[in-house]
Amino acid sequence: MPDPLNVLVLEDLQSDAELMVHELRRAGFSPEWRRVESEPDFLQNLQPELDLILADYSLPQFDALRALHDIQDRGLEIPFIIITGSVNEEVAVECMKQGAADYLLKDRLIRLGPAVVHALEQTQLNRRKKEAEQALLKSEALNRGILRSQNAIVAVVDREGNIQAVNEAWGQFARENGGSEDLASAKRVNYLDITGQAAEAGDENARITLEGIQSVLDRTEALFTQEYPAHSRSRKRWFLLYVTPMDEPQGGAVITHLEITQRKLTEERLTLLSTALEAADNTVIITDRAGTIVWVNPAFTRLTGYTYHQAVGHFSHLANSRAHAPETYKNMWNTILDGQVWHSEIMNRRRNGSTYMAEITITPVTAMPYISSH
Repeated sequence: MPDPLNVLVLEDLQSDAELMVHELRRAGFSPEWRRVESEPDFLQNLQPELDLILADYSLPQFDALRALHDIQDRGLEIPFIIITGSVNEEVAVECMKQGAADYLLKDRLIRLGPAVVHALEQTQLNRRKKEAEQALLKSEALNRGILRSQNAIVAVVDREGNIQAVNEAWGQFARENGGSEDLASAKRVNYLDITGQAAEAGDENARITLEGIQSVLDRTEALFTQEYPAHSRSRKRWFLLYVTPMDEPQGGAVITHLEITQRKLTEERLTLLSTALEAADNTVIITDRAGTIVWVNPAFTRLTGYTYHQAVGHFSHLANSRAHAPETYKNMWNTILDGQVWHSEIMNRRRNGSTYMAEITITPVTAMPYISSH
């Protein structure tokens, strides 16, 4: 089945235009065509839907090069083939430099079919190339935007560890910690070399990091993570390192350093608090709002005889001696549910059945379990 072809013919002789169209049909095309011979008519019929333009080099009031410039001025990509009675080699070369797809002599129209096929293919290739380039630019712009928006410190490396891109947080961290401008901008920097130098100097974290990054670059691991300290004389900082492979044929990885200083400081405070409560001589019990025990310290075990596992998960009245009226406990719960501290002396019962007097303070903690101590 003939291939449809929308053609504009710039030619002052009707007979010559018909010969061109005849040759297109012989080459397997089904042309829909119209002929123009002046610049106003050419511009009026110059539409993006055109598949091909055939033009005589010289017309009484117009010429092919002016027509070619008109196409380019409008940003159109339409194959433009010059067909003329005579043209010297210098003129032909100039036409090709200006953007013509080909040039032919009218007495050699047998070449028109192959020339049109080649011009259409080349135009399609050029369009695909531009689309790919635009998609790449858009992707690169998107990636740069994503990198800039990250608070984490991010570096993208190739499979040899050469840094290909970093975000602003990388540069800021490098400058704050005395790094060179080349390191801050990641120019001529190899991530593996930097990490390897630190490992050779005896940094155990650097050695583990180097092995982890290499495993991701080698595709033997799909992910590597590591928490590490990065303290200075004036400040304590911790980071969580993520290394993930690039989903690209050429390989590479994205290395992300997420600051976790606040979490680590909180963990340190909680560890300190837990250590203090564990070491306290006073009994400490933590319950939820329903009164279920969630934690007890060793002093509780020494006083009551109940181990940690025997106490946790049971109600706080585990040690109830039943020596007090129900109103006492009702008043206690009403007080702490109102958000107030309850303080009193209570007789409790040990696991072996013996009783003891305890001075108890129960402190409600907003959004936290209740803490009881005695």
